[in-house]
Amino acid sequence: MDRLTALRVFCAVVEHSSFSRAAVELNMSVAKVSKLVQGLEHSLNTSLLRRNTRRITVTEAGESYYQSMAPLLEEMANVDARVEQMTTSLSGTLRMTVPLDFGRRLIMPLIPEFKTTYPDLELDIELSDRHSDLVAEGFDLAVRIADLKDSSLIAKPLGRYAMLCAASPDYLARHEPIRTPADLEHHPCLTYSLISQPTVWPLSNGDEETKVLVRSALQLNNGDLLAQSASQHLGVLYQPDFILKPYLDAGQLVTVLPEWQQRRVNAWLVYPARKYLPMKVQAMVGFLEGRF
Repeated sequence: MDRLTALRVFCAVVEHSSFSRAAVELNMSVAKVSKLVQGLEHSLNTSLLRRNTRRITVTEAGESYYQSMAPLLEEMANVDARVEQMTTSLSGTLRMTVPLDFGRRLIMPLIPEFKTTYPDLELDIELSDRHSDLVAEGFDLAVRIADLKDSSLIAKPLGRYAMLCAASPDYLARHEPIRTPADLEHHPCLTYSLISQPTVWPLSNGDEETKVLVRSALQLNNGDLLAQSASQHLGVLYQPDFILKPYLDAGQLVTVLPEWQQRRVNAWLVYPARKYLPMKVQAMVGFLEGRF
């Protein structure tokens, strides 16, 4: 016996004082309603209803049981409705984690427009370069900039970005020219610590690819700080174009080995696989896909 269904049937019979009216409300046959109530009485080893040809009355035990169970069923219905609303409406809180510089330069400028469109949805955005566990930490959505490993996460492409070597004009004027990838080995380089091989720089020139083992003069866990350091003439760096663009546009940095800058990295929107994807996640995914 489905105990929860039996409880709902019993409460409906009490409220309508009728098996037939309860059956209509629940879209069941009268025989099914009667069988479920009898099963409930059998499991409790007590009579809950008195039946005769004219009317149905509730026993003392049945009244006590109804008074205890009816509020619980009502609260369950309210909880179901709230959970359904979280899945089907744009309310509640959307938790995102986004790489710091990508979020600051590309995501955050879009947030006012998103909030104007969805004012009732609260956003909780973590800007961080750490690799977070979406499921364990309760994130709904993440942006990842990497070649994704196989996982249970759903991934949608968000964009491709060129990896550039760059240095300040002043640095290049005072040091030996960089004409080939091998020349990088003789320069102080600024490396990013949050990757597995910070001092290995993969470069691509059409069909030709190479990896250069560079000497790290400064290692940081933030791409924008590396770009600032390079603009202060500390060495050569290797970072995505969305980080370097403001410095290149301002003339603080210039590209090095431009013919070897055809390697791309992918940005992905990732989220846990779910049978029912909440509307709030669907809204943000659709919004970002439409702007990249």
